[in-house]
Amino acid sequence: MQITSSKQTTLSLSTASLGDVLAINNLINKFAAKNLLLKRSIEDIRSDIDTFIIVRENPVVKTKTTTTIAQSRTPIVINDLHPARNKGVIIGCVSLYRYSSVLAEIRSLCVEEAYQGLGIARRLLEEAIVLARRLDIKQLLSFTVEAEQFFIKLGFTHVTKERLPGKVMKDCQKCPCYGNCSAKSYRLSL
Repeated sequence: MQITSSKQTTLSLSTASLGDVLAINNLINKFAAKNLLLKRSIEDIRSDIDTFIIVRENPVVKTKTTTTIAQSRTPIVINDLHPARNKGVIIGCVSLYRYSSVLAEIRSLCVEEAYQGLGIARRLLEEAIVLARRLDIKQLLSFTVEAEQFFIKLGFTHVTKERLPGKVMKDCQKCPCYGNCSAKSYRLSL
């Protein structure tokens, strides 16, 4: 099912494609500029594009399955995951990065500010968890500066970064906040 806002748009959840690389890069780097996410290069996103799930805002196409709602701060239902069918504006994304056959990280989870509080980040994370289970991943990691309660509500537990040396060595050294990091690490057992 698709949800229509009073702006006459729908939101759709899909896997990303190579044509989405620049838009994903722009979205992520808005948050990286505020030190809320790690900056991702176009090359990095391109090489990991098959790990991204996105939400698009699309013009309304009148169909019997479209439900009209007033834009509000209530949770929103997004249609099921499907291959990208259109080129609407990307307003949210998440990546599932695999460290091993049993360990992966939730990366680059972000939603445009105008759409925050509508349940979009939750839906993206839930879809990434479904994908992780399908891939038989046993542990998911996440790092956040501001969204501790968001991850805790979804079953993640706090874990010290010192217990995750591979992650710290690989990505944290690239961060502008390295050595003065306020991000907290979380783990979810699947």
